[in-house]
Amino acid sequence: MKHELENLKPEANIRQITFKDLFTKLSSRELTENIILFLISRICFMDYMISPFGVTLYSVLFFRGKRPSYVLFAVLGIFSSGMPLFYFKYIGSLLITMSIQLIFAKELVHKRRLAAAVTALAVFLNGVVYVLLEGFFVFDTLLLLFECAVSFVAFFVFDKAVNALRAYTYKHTADPADLICITLLLSTVVLSLSFTQNFWPIAHVVSIFFIMFLSLTYGFGMCTPAGAVFGIALGFNTAFPAQIVCIYTISSLLSGLFGRYGRLAVSGAFTFSSLITTLLLCPEANGILTVSYVAAACLILFFVPDRALTMMAAAANKPRKEALYTQRVKESVSSAVLKTIDSIDSVGTIFHEVIESFHDTKYDSSDAVFDATAEAVCKNCSLYRFCWQKDKSKTLSCAQRMYSVMESKNTISKKDTPKEFLDMCIRSDAFLCELNKNYEAFKVTKMWSGKVQESKRLVAEQFKNISMVLKNAHASISKEIDFIPEAERKIAAELSKRGISAEKICVHYRDGYTVTIEKLSCESKTECDTIIPEIICDVLEVPMVKAPTDCNRAMCSVTFHQKTKLSADIATSATTKAGSAGSGDSFAVFPVDSGKIAIAVCDGMGSGDMASFQSNITVELSKKLLSAGFDKETCVRLINDILMANADKDTFSTIDLCIVNLHTGETEFIKTGSANSYLRLRDGFETVQASSLPAGMVRTIEPDLYTKELCAGDFVIMATDGVTDALELSDKDEILSLCTGFDGTAQELSDNILKRALALSNNTPTDDMTVAVCRLACMN
Repeated sequence: MKHELENLKPEANIRQITFKDLFTKLSSRELTENIILFLISRICFMDYMISPFGVTLYSVLFFRGKRPSYVLFAVLGIFSSGMPLFYFKYIGSLLITMSIQLIFAKELVHKRRLAAAVTALAVFLNGVVYVLLEGFFVFDTLLLLFECAVSFVAFFVFDKAVNALRAYTYKHTADPADLICITLLLSTVVLSLSFTQNFWPIAHVVSIFFIMFLSLTYGFGMCTPAGAVFGIALGFNTAFPAQIVCIYTISSLLSGLFGRYGRLAVSGAFTFSSLITTLLLCPEANGILTVSYVAAACLILFFVPDRALTMMAAAANKPRKEALYTQRVKESVSSAVLKTIDSIDSVGTIFHEVIESFHDTKYDSSDAVFDATAEAVCKNCSLYRFCWQKDKSKTLSCAQRMYSVMESKNTISKKDTPKEFLDMCIRSDAFLCELNKNYEAFKVTKMWSGKVQESKRLVAEQFKNISMVLKNAHASISKEIDFIPEAERKIAAELSKRGISAEKICVHYRDGYTVTIEKLSCESKTECDTIIPEIICDVLEVPMVKAPTDCNRAMCSVTFHQKTKLSADIATSATTKAGSAGSGDSFAVFPVDSGKIAIAVCDGMGSGDMASFQSNITVELSKKLLSAGFDKETCVRLINDILMANADKDTFSTIDLCIVNLHTGETEFIKTGSANSYLRLRDGFETVQASSLPAGMVRTIEPDLYTKELCAGDFVIMATDGVTDALELSDKDEILSLCTGFDGTAQELSDNILKRALALSNNTPTDDMTVAVCRLACMN
């Protein structure tokens, strides 16, 4: 117990952090960063000026932990430069930067531009003192401004390079921009080595090795700019800066061209080109790029494991291979879907032709009735030839008149029979009896034949609809989705800084950003609710909202959508027909896509339970089909076919859909047989009408479509015919008068409209009444 109490004392905690711990607790990665910081901090130009690169790199590393060691190595680097006159200037800048970052750590941690500005400001503030002490010369002032600009720009280069190095194990891909920043960071290290006595050869060996390594792994596109950068860095400390830049650039260019042929080809190409260019450009400088430097770099290159080269090459080519693979998969799926569409279209066309060719036309006229009657009664009669051959026109004329009577009375008697026929026919009683029997059978057969034929046509229509569904699927597959790998890598890098390992990150853009992340489960859910949203918002620089989380004990799968520009206030008011057991109107609001909502108002035939069933099934089908991604026109046609399949029970329903894109304000109306809808706009008033029949009445339906761009403050008013018919009883435009100057909520407006409709109906509704109002507003 005494030992435990001793550990709780403040003195015990202070003693745990020693000077030794400053180094023993450094990871290999952090130790490498400290060494780089030390080397960069000691860079000096023209033998009298230290560079601000050390202060800038320290500022970049500040938020990544181990702050004491970073300060120590930066100070040691400045002191080792051998420029006592500048110690105060750059150590003071370092301390100013550290102080500001410690005070405003929370404000600067995710604001890189502000952090870069703080670094440049620290260099400026401390440099002003030096300029004043030196006499405020113009040269010193311009030099100070140049240093501030270099510090500001170098901050972003170093920040991207450090992020790329730290996040590589999470990204497993190589971004060219990241690699260029890493090259620039390494070039500053080479510059520092070149300024150090006896380290000039090492600077060359490191540069040559890195160029040849890039030639093997990343090819011509990356090693050539790297050669130019290293040439510039090494040119600062030589009497032949232009020549050394040319030598490195040309040598790296040739080396990159031979990168695909292996290490021996790369080494030989660089050696040969460096020798030739040295002899041609600068023959008097024998030591500018000696064979020993190239030989040492080639020897190191041959000792690099094949696995390392393979991994780096795979990382370089992975984005391109993934893009090609994704494109191949898309093309393969698209081709398969197109073949299926063609097959179903062909089957539908053939099926329709077969239906029409098999259609028995004998049920389309009265000939079948009289042919069957003549076969049974007249064939054995002695006057058969006279009635049906010699005087056929007169017989058919009488038959036509008799058929007209049967159509109106469903039967025929002697008193309805033409006198000419009775005078002519000696078996009139038997003929009329057989005719009535055959006509009754004809009616039943015709009815069932029509139903069977209609069912066949519905099946043929289903083939067309299935084809249309597949065409929509093909269009969706073919549609380009803007995946953003750069954002995915940035999010992965930021998550890794917070100790969060993501198994999968997907960022794409369509109207707005959508981000999906799969990661190990966080039992407290603080990561999914606080840390991850903050990182995504900072990377994408737009507000995001989290969708309902699908998590289990092992994994978290979270999706974030870009916050919409508009919000929708949706309300409904309804009443039932007087004396009715239930309302035939149905209403629903549901999401159909990221940032899109749909409002559905449907009116079944009549009122009561059956009408309620019709409208409810229409609303549910609309919800399921639109939410599943079906095209709006396909959705309406499928609903129509489903209702038509039950047409013997008169299953009809209006369809009134409104789809609002809350990102853009684009609003689509889809109407079949529904009442008018209304738009109260900032600059006017519009009516959206429907001319098509309700769903379930005819086999082929063409919905009315209308699109309008809405903005904040606009209203959408949807209603069933019970409301619109009641409002038409007034001499004035009631909807317009109620909406003019109105600035309340959607619920208030819907209540006002319903109350006015009831008042005009003497508070006794003659039909079901439903009003739905949507008010758009700016998202807070």
